[in-house]
Amino acid sequence: MRKLTAKLFAILGLCVFVSACGTDTPSSEPQETPETETETTEEKVLVFCFSATGTTKGVAEKIAAVENAELYEIKAAQEYSTADLDWNDPKSRSTLEQ
Repeated sequence: MRKLTAKLFAILGLCVFVSACGTDTPSSEPQETPETETETTEEKVLVFCFSATGTTKGVAEKIAAVENAELYEIKAAQEYSTADLDWNDPKSRSTLEQ
């Protein structure tokens, strides 16, 4: 599970890097725009989250509402039980998966 978590964070980091390297910055060369062009570009926003207890999902829902974004929830293949989420137990699933 640690490998899966590491891979998810790596993918997330790559997505952030790729989106930060977009071409939205103006170039120094003037660009010609036809006068009849009325095309508008609408950006789409995706908020995704993983929430074992629902707390993070609640925050993600608020962010998605403010940003008018689509919400995608990453779900665990096996749901977490209350014992799994006991971070005080060094043998609990949530502690072992960190």
